[in-house]
Amino acid sequence: MVEDADEPPVFIVSSYSFDVEENAPAGTQVGRVHAKDTDVANNVVRINSEDGMITTTRPLDREAQAWHNISVSATEI
Repeated sequence: MVEDADEPPVFIVSSYSFDVEENAPAGTQVGRVHAKDTDVANNVVRINSEDGMITTTRPLDREAQAWHNISVSATEI
């Protein structure tokens, strides 16, 4: 989540539907979703959706911006 973003990320399609067989083993892949961040130019970090690694998207310049606040959240629905 980027605090200075004007627009939240949006899903590529309006809804997803997945089917899982009864008694499927733990670890069964259910499906994949994809969202696009229209404010990507404002992001100073990227979070890899596969391994969770946070990396910078460009060199950080303390004279241009003294600090960056990065907040990451996960929710259960």
